[in-house]
Amino acid sequence: MQNNKYTCLAVRGFSVFPVVVDGKKPATSNGFKDASRDEAQLAQWSETHAHCNVGIATGKPSGIWVLDIDIKNNNVGIKSLGKLQKAHGELPETLTVETPSGGFHFYFRYPDDIDIKSRVAMVDGIDVRAAKGYVVAPPSKIDGNQYVWLDADIPIADAPDWLVKLVASPSPSNRHVTRPGEKIEKGGRNDFLMRAAFKFVKQGNAAERLPDHLQHLNQNQCEPPLPQTEVDEIAANVTRLHIESDHEEVRFTDLGNARRLSGLLGDKLRYFSPEKQWFQLTTEKYWRRVDELIVARGARTMIEEMHAEVARLGDGPYKLAMKKHAIRSESAKAINDAITLFRSEPDILVEVSALDQGEWLFPVENGIVNLRDGSFLPADSSLMITQTAGARFDADATCPIWEAFIDQIMGGDKELVAYLRRAVGYSLTTTTREHAMFFVYGTGANGKSTFLNILRALFGELGAQALGDLLLERFKGEVRAARVAIWLVFAANVSSP
Repeated sequence: MQNNKYTCLAVRGFSVFPVVVDGKKPATSNGFKDASRDEAQLAQWSETHAHCNVGIATGKPSGIWVLDIDIKNNNVGIKSLGKLQKAHGELPETLTVETPSGGFHFYFRYPDDIDIKSRVAMVDGIDVRAAKGYVVAPPSKIDGNQYVWLDADIPIADAPDWLVKLVASPSPSNRHVTRPGEKIEKGGRNDFLMRAAFKFVKQGNAAERLPDHLQHLNQNQCEPPLPQTEVDEIAANVTRLHIESDHEEVRFTDLGNARRLSGLLGDKLRYFSPEKQWFQLTTEKYWRRVDELIVARGARTMIEEMHAEVARLGDGPYKLAMKKHAIRSESAKAINDAITLFRSEPDILVEVSALDQGEWLFPVENGIVNLRDGSFLPADSSLMITQTAGARFDADATCPIWEAFIDQIMGGDKELVAYLRRAVGYSLTTTTREHAMFFVYGTGANGKSTFLNILRALFGELGAQALGDLLLERFKGEVRAARVAIWLVFAANVSSP
């Protein structure tokens, strides 16, 4: 196997997949379900997702489960772990990762005879990443801080029996949400099951378990039980609203609407604050500048979906509250407020470093050319490419007329032709390490304009003609002509500021 971050993890037995640059969300359409140890797949990802973070599918695909210790909120995760160890005993030495935030991932072997589910907040500040889950792995980075192995050579240990029993026990969300034996009569059944479903998914339980959980509550506490189809409809509604929106509880506020927008448009839109500019993902996997009206149109769609959701809900306080909120959300102020908050949602707001990544990658209309080795790669949305050349890549294309033209204007001087080729090649990159600026000089009718016009057309959005006063000096507000009039060809390929 080629030595890269994907194969380095795969040779340890981990099934891996790409995760977005500087983030935790999967970079593939099926997320952890795409995790693989296949050499061909890993080799492809090492090229198409070379700049991405990397994730490990937990549970049976990798034979591990992970105890995730969060240090947010006054180190509550560390405190909870300390209480557990004081009550049951120390954790064994095992493969451990320190996360960018200062938390820890303790890796344990996945047992053959026990089913461990992924769970959020098993206890305060401690999550379980197991079946149908994943963790971000070294050498991934968040905000410049890296996931690191504390000791990469320590083997993965079996979890102690007390810990396995704890993580495999039913979540509190699997129990009744009201007093044992309390019956829910007509008029309150839909609202009861809806609230129970919200609590269930907020605990991090798998979406496919929700219908069975609600049916259990329905049969044991609803008097009389609701029809099966109605229970399934409640489960489907909650799954769409919560599981597909990172398990965030629905709030009838502007922030709640911003998160609804994130669920609706989060994979298609990004916002760059310094330029107050929205970017929309194209079918070619590039990002194009769009007006905020595109976002406003999405907000209108969101409101229409809210009204449709209200129509599907059973009678109860939740339906009344959602209907009132949907109507309030139709105002121009509510739409603008939701869009304003949407800009700051995770993965929507991007830094300048996230735009147009890869100083040796040259984006063309149909993909990306790696200028180091000449290989051609498919476009990758995680690179946030916002500008492309004005031509398509064709490995079999030839240019005899162009080559003859270059030979003619260089007077047949092979060394000058080679130098010109290097100058153009250097300008295709975004590197400025040579501190070079190239000028074209001639007395007239020697091919300068033709040469520059063709390059400008080929460069497309990656090239630009210099403004007329770029070579003029300013003195006390007056513009004075520079001593030498010259043509500026290009300094370096246009890149993000």
